Amino acid sequence: MNEKAQILIVDDEPLATLTTPPYRSMWPLTPGVHAFHAEGYDATGRRLTSEPVYVTVIE
Repeated sequence: MNEKAQILIVDDEPLATLTTPPYRSMWPLTPGVHAFHAEGYDATGRRLTSEPVYVTVIE
């Protein structure tokens, strides 16, 4: 795994693996509550995980 890779997770499913800035991605969301977080690796190979963020899509 590239130590610079960032993995975006939406609703417990991988959305994208990003290796160069800007670390961003777009995706269609259906109405409802969705959770997303990011995972990455530090220089020693240790996996780092962000706290989840919850969003509610109305329409």
